[in-house]
Amino acid sequence: MFQEKFISNESFDRKNKYKTNDQSCPKGTVAILRQRSETESLHLDTVDQFGHHFAAMDAFADESIYRGAQADISIHNLTLQNNQYSKSQIWLENGPPGELNSIQVGWAGFFGNWALTVDDEIIGYWPGELFTHLNKGASRVRFGGNTFISPDGISPPMGNGHDPIYDYERSSSFLHVKLTNDKYQSIEAETLMGVADSKCFKLMNRDYTNETGKSFSFGGRGGRCGF
Repeated sequence: MFQEKFISNESFDRKNKYKTNDQSCPKGTVAILRQRSETESLHLDTVDQFGHHFAAMDAFADESIYRGAQADISIHNLTLQNNQYSKSQIWLENGPPGELNSIQVGWAGFFGNWALTVDDEIIGYWPGELFTHLNKGASRVRFGGNTFISPDGISPPMGNGHDPIYDYERSSSFLHVKLTNDKYQSIEAETLMGVADSKCFKLMNRDYTNETGKSFSFGGRGGRCGF
């Protein structure tokens, strides 16, 4: 996901290989969930939100501005109950708590247009005019998992439904974790800080290798993990 240099009305020729249901968006766009009232429950991804659990890595908060983030994210088929969700995703955020701008995208423009790409193919973009802070870049980047509990207080599994182990191929993982700096240069996300807020989910930071780059694994079985 990158703050790209393209014109908003530019057309893109891409395949429908990422379409998963009968709903679709116009070419060059991505779906945006809009909050119509303050009372609607959207399960917004903040660490203070009731019912959420996180196991994630935050890019080191050093006052930098980022123009993008990327990673290879392993995907797993989990069984969930009604009203639960379990996500593996990247967050890019900017702004104070009361005015927070947040873009969240999972699985793995010129000023202000944030583009979603998969395998270097532009899938769509968020126009810069949607934002009051992210149009200046992202001040916070997070990689990892997020779950939301069902009404009976049970949290769904995260990642592949198991605690991470040393063998990354048998764990849910983010590989080749990178950031795009303010000069639009791709850099390794060298310093990450772990955030795991429940006994049910774990993080495992991994050593850098040429095969996996900067990487980490995460996940857990879920259950009664607290609120």
